Amino acid sequence: MKNKDEIQAAQQRFLKLRNSRQFAHLSTLANDGSPIASYAPCLVKQEGLYVFLSQLSGHCKNLLLDKRAGVLLIADESEIRNPFARQRVSYQCEARVIVSTDANYSDTLDALTSVHGTTVDLLRQLPDFVLFFLEPKAGTYVEGFGKAFELSGDTMTDLAHVDAQTVRSRH
Repeated sequence: MKNKDEIQAAQQRFLKLRNSRQFAHLSTLANDGSPIASYAPCLVKQEGLYVFLSQLSGHCKNLLLDKRAGVLLIADESEIRNPFARQRVSYQCEARVIVSTDANYSDTLDALTSVHGTTVDLLRQLPDFVLFFLEPKAGTYVEGFGKAFELSGDTMTDLAHVDAQTVRSRH
């Protein structure tokens, strides 16, 4: 078991990775149950992630039919020494459409513009784009070999170390 100082240090590294990601790898479910993988520019906030998706895309269509989504936030390849120990956050999320009349709709799109540039302003004018909030319901954070953590808490940001003994006790 990791001690409190080690957990707090891992928590800081986790937050640094999570908060610095601008793209989310998405996994959604098609109508027939087939998984579809994709990615989207995103806005990471304390409460979850926001993505602005075209209804022409498979992952948008899927989220409109089935609100379950897998999200992967992963360290850039240029930042890693060992590809097997790549730092990453994986969430199981529930998607919710944010409609244009919601109080935070414009502010969220403004924040997306500040992160991803004026293309967002162009997309805002198109009628097929949908703003989704992806709320993490469960998750894991992996720093490397022997450094895996389950995520919990209201915002899925509390870490609990997972080791071989933890895995064995579940089975």
